Parts: sequence; structure tokens; C-alpha cells
Amino acid sequence: MRYKNLYLNIKNWFFRETFAIPLDIFRILAGVLSVFYFYALLTQVKDFSSPEGIINHSFFIENWQYLKLNLIQPGVGESFFYIILGIGLIASFSLIAGFKPRICAFLLFIISTSVQRWNFAVIYVDDATMHLLFFWLILLPTGKTLVLSEYLKEGSKILDNWKETKISSFVINCLIINICWLYLFAGLTKLVSPMWYQGFAMYPIMQIPIARFPDFWKPDHYNFLIVVTYASLITEIALPFLLLTAKNSLTKKLGLISQILFHVGIITILRIPFANIALAASAVLFFREEIMEFLFQKKSDISDLRHKFSFVPIFSLIIVLLICISTMRNVPLVKHVARPVTSALWLIGINQHYQLFDWIHRFNFKIERKVGIVPLGLRKQREIKHTDFFPNDVRFILFQLRNYDIRWILHIGKDVVDELKEDIRNGIAKKYCKKINRDGEVNIITTLHRITPDNIYFTKEPKVFDLSFTCYQGKHLTAKEYLLNPSDY
Repeated sequence: MRYKNLYLNIKNWFFRETFAIPLDIFRILAGVLSVFYFYALLTQVKDFSSPEGIINHSFFIENWQYLKLNLIQPGVGESFFYIILGIGLIASFSLIAGFKPRICAFLLFIISTSVQRWNFAVIYVDDATMHLLFFWLILLPTGKTLVLSEYLKEGSKILDNWKETKISSFVINCLIINICWLYLFAGLTKLVSPMWYQGFAMYPIMQIPIARFPDFWKPDHYNFLIVVTYASLITEIALPFLLLTAKNSLTKKLGLISQILFHVGIITILRIPFANIALAASAVLFFREEIMEFLFQKKSDISDLRHKFSFVPIFSLIIVLLICISTMRNVPLVKHVARPVTSALWLIGINQHYQLFDWIHRFNFKIERKVGIVPLGLRKQREIKHTDFFPNDVRFILFQLRNYDIRWILHIGKDVVDELKEDIRNGIAKKYCKKINRDGEVNIITTLHRITPDNIYFTKEPKVFDLSFTCYQGKHLTAKEYLLNPSDY
């Protein structure tokens, strides 16, 4: 009897009608986020997407064969990227307006996935989350309400129809499972990371290059950050259990507050805005009943067991199960199944990898740089500012960090790592020489301090690298880098 009741509860949860307005609020929030995402991609065309940018795209296409499955192929010019990203912006505004939302979501998914396959060297969690968001928007039954053209035609009286419009909650609940699994698995993976269960993780996180204020945090803040470490870990694991509790319950309200504070906190300290805003926006889906009651005094989620499976619900269920399996690709007992699943999902553009900072015990460095140029014909070195050439933007940071074996999502095989590092060094030199616009010898001294519990004062010898190259007539000669000391990390 107990199992039968459990089966009925699950069936009722999936096969249920819900009011459409909250889902279309989520659609609008996703569309607004998409506008900013595509605008950011547009501003980065010259540095990353353009054939004249700092990435050697041919190298990645040659070594990661599936990158050839792409809308973008070698030989395209810079203007091509402005065109397709411009189409992405138009599709984003159309998504907000509710015009053909599934077609718009499909365009956004194809374009964003293509651009990031092309820029594979600098893909990170914001890209993976935005691609996943666009993918779910293809499947979700959006556009039934809050459509601009209908409002312009009918005026405010259309609101009465929208308030009564209902849709199936099946695909919505598949997305909710995806989000809950994301939180749960991301939290659980941190439990096997030594720095997390020791309470140290937030201290290095606050000082790595993608942090917003890396120079602010000092050893004096250590005890405070231990509390923050455990609080964030407990919150991430608890969120699914809190958000799935009964409507209007105290625990569910606590889940909402925790979810918003969790993501606002991450955005405040780290340059990872899009993934966190998208996940915070998902609160609309968890609280769709409460939203309808608050706005219109409507009782939402009316049981309706007459729904039958069609292609989209079946496909949505399969996808969410595959995504859950894929995230376990590093779990010993599951990895032999999960890795082929991951490869299959990557082929269609889905890379579910929101295991944020479970790797912090392996890759954490406080990085300092000093840059000097000796102009041609002079002997005295003049100091210049590195961030004038490589801004504190995540993609710029990731591109440089690949040179120091800090991989973050991107797996680099030993057989290509030396060639990749050479490409990165030449990309850095290329960027410098274009902007300096004068002849001379450039030296970049990079100091990497490992952040560990026994090195919070940086008393251990750091690794120090010297990258040097010559700029001549706006171009660079071969860049060479030397490790100045053999410090062992």
C-alpha cells in the first residue's frame, strides 16, 4: 500500500495541470538574461571569436573532433559572428515578447552552442548553464500567456483569459528535477573535497583570479570564511529538500530565501553571473502556485490524470535522466556508463557541469603579475599594467590559466598540452603587441602562490614564470617562457 501511494503521488505530481503565467514569467526572465548574455558575446568577438583574436581555433578543431559539428566552420570572417550574434539578440527580444518562443529558444541554443564550441578554449559554467536553459525552453510549453502581440491587440482584457490558461506541468517538473539534482550533486561532490569538509574552501575561492575582490581577503578573515564555507555547503545540499516541501510551508519559504541569498552571494564574490541568475530565476517555477495565489487568488496545480504521454514529455524525461547520469561521470561505479552518456549529450550541445569549486583543493592560486617593456633603442624598462591588455574578465583569465595547468571544465590531454601552452603564450604576445603599437622587448613575470591551510601567509616559495617576447611593427616574435624556480606544488 505504501509503494502504491508513493507511485500515485509521483504520478499526480507529473500529470497535473498548472496555470501558465508563472512559466511565462520565467520565459521573460530567461529572455532578459539572454539579451545580456548575447551582448556580452558580441563585445568579445574581436578577442575570442574572430580569426584575428587570441585563440588558435584550428588547434582545438584538430584535437577535439566533435567540435567540427558546428554551425561555424574555419574560414568564416569576423562579420559572420556579428551577424549570428545579432540574430541571437533579436531572438532574445522575441522570446521576451512571446513571439514563437520555441523557435526563438532553438535559435538561441544553436547559436550559443556553436559560438562556444568555436571558443572551446574559454568555455565555462555560465556557457554550460545558458545552453541548458535554452534547451529546456525549446521543450517547455511557453508562450500561452504574456504575449506582447496579444496584449497590443486585446488590451488589458486579455488578462482575464491569461489568468485561466492552464498547461501540463510534466516538462516543468522535469526541469525542476534537473535543477534539484544540480544542487544536490554539486553539494555532495564537495563532501569529498578536502578543503570543503575541512572548512577551508572559501578562503582560496575568495582569492583566485575570477573572484571580484581577491586582494581584500586576508588571514584575519580566515575564521569568518570557515563559517561561510560550511554555511554554503549545507545550503547547497539542503536546497532541493527545502524547495520541494509543501506550498506556503515555513521550510519552503526558507528554501526561497536560501536560494536567493546563495546565488546573490556567489554573484557578489565571483564573476559568474549568468549561471547564478538563471538558477535564482528558477524560483518562479518552484513557487508558481504561490505566485498565482498572490497575484490573482487562484488555486494552481489542479490534478488532471487524463494526460497521456506525447513525444515532448517522453523526450524531456529521457533527457533529464541522461543529464543526471552524465553528472556522475567521475563516480567510480557509474563512470563507464556516464562517460558515453556525457559524450552523447555534448554532441547535441548539453554540458551539465555545475560542480562549482569541488576542485578547489587541486586548482587554487593567488596570482601576481609584473609587466615591463624595454622600448627598442632604450635600456630602461618601463612598467605597464597587465589588465590594460587582459581585463579581469573570466574568459581572459581562463585563457591565461590554461598555461599553468588550471583546467576548469576543459580536459587537456598530455599529448597536446605543450602545443596548447605554446598557442596560449603566442596569443598573449599577439594581444600585447597589437595594443602596445611600438617595438620593444616585453617581460611578464607571473607569481603563483598555492593557497593551502599551511600557506595562508604565503611563506612557501611560489612558482615564478618569466614570459618574454619581442614586439616588432605591431606583431610578435616567438614567445618563450621559463620557470624561474622549481617550487613543487
